[in-house]
Amino acid sequence: MSYPENIRTNNEIIQDLAAALEHDDTFLTLDLSKNHIGDTEVEQFVNALRSNTTLNTIDLSNNAITDVGAQHLAEYLKYNTKLTAIDLSNNAITDVGAEILALCLTHNTSLRTLNLTDNNSQFRKIIEATLTMRTNATLTTLDMSSCDIGDIGAVILAEVLRSNTIQ
Repeated sequence: MSYPENIRTNNEIIQDLAAALEHDDTFLTLDLSKNHIGDTEVEQFVNALRSNTTLNTIDLSNNAITDVGAQHLAEYLKYNTKLTAIDLSNNAITDVGAEILALCLTHNTSLRTLNLTDNNSQFRKIIEATLTMRTNATLTTLDMSSCDIGDIGAVILAEVLRSNTIQ
């Protein structure tokens, strides 16, 4: 099967979209679920979104984001003050990426909802890293559905919840 020469790659389309969002002040929610977005595209987005001051919800579920993409998002989230929800469910994030995301939340003051449902991880690391999030007063929803946290993970999560002093 041959394709016309003017068909653009996903990467080129993402570059254009990222550039348009860089200075956009109208979009509040961006749903890019099920778009075959990988780590390179995530990097393009976070670089463009650093100057965006209105976007508060991003849905990147059902894509091809790995720990590398999680690292890019963590760097963005560390200093972002507008984003309140991010959905990373059904990607390829492992314990490594989950831990990176959890640790960045010690600096983030706006994220309220993080969805990590059904990734390639048992997410014990994110639960362990949650111990460092006890002072994060904004995260209220952490969805780890279909992540086999196991007995150890459940014990750690219970400890975090028991010792949480957030008012």
